[in-house]
Amino acid sequence: MVNPMASALVGALIPQGQRAKIISWFQAGMAVCVLVGSPIITYITGAWGWKVNFLLFAIPIVVASFAIVYIAVPSSAPQGGLNSVQESVIGGFKKVLVNRSALSCVACSILADAAWAVTPVYGITYMRQVTQLPLSLSWLILVGTSTSFMVGGIMGGYLVNRFGRLRLATVSASIVGLLIIAYMNIAISIVAAMLVFASCFFSSIRYTASESLTLEQIPVMRGTVMSLYSIAMSLGMALGTIIGGYLLIHFGFNGVGFLGLLTIAAALLYRSSVKDPMSKK
Repeated sequence: MVNPMASALVGALIPQGQRAKIISWFQAGMAVCVLVGSPIITYITGAWGWKVNFLLFAIPIVVASFAIVYIAVPSSAPQGGLNSVQESVIGGFKKVLVNRSALSCVACSILADAAWAVTPVYGITYMRQVTQLPLSLSWLILVGTSTSFMVGGIMGGYLVNRFGRLRLATVSASIVGLLIIAYMNIAISIVAAMLVFASCFFSSIRYTASESLTLEQIPVMRGTVMSLYSIAMSLGMALGTIIGGYLLIHFGFNGVGFLGLLTIAAALLYRSSVKDPMSKK
């Protein structure tokens, strides 16, 4: 619920030229949360048990988040920032579903996230079992992937304004697909790790470009569009996990890597069916 609301607020409150940069900080922030939060949670759990995490970590952060939103987020948008047109829920979804470009953005998200599921779901296991990465060095993968995702998110905000949302989404999706196929077919741990980090970097750029592009599709329906986009991300991850499991059972880890073809398909769909409404302005 939070992500689509936050994205819709970006569209309503932030000038068009600065939205991609704000969205890029969302991506970087999530990576920092993983990088910092994981060791803190591990330490608290080891010292006092998992229940104490809620008292010492989760609850204070939730309270702080509510306070920041209450204090810092305006209760109303600048004039013209929010559209006054009222739509029913069904009417809003219909308007999105008949818009080819908006619907294609949602479909691209399903494909790209289905491919991306390879990295968080199967990546570490592949590194341990196939490349024989020592257990003592496994933590470096978390640090490397989180750092790469953070840097990619920050870079994405600058690159969107330079190269355009659609072009960046298309190129980065293609690169991610090739990197997934490559690292899941390489048994040398250091090479595979570098490719994993590169895939995280370009995936974060793709997320920034894709979310920025989707946000601008139907300005009067930003909340509805971003809700569908959020659903698509979760659906893609679920499908990628299921398909990846089937491929792993029948073809091994090398077969799982070919899920990268799905994000290459997403790049082709971006190219053929998605338009950037802001490119006309």
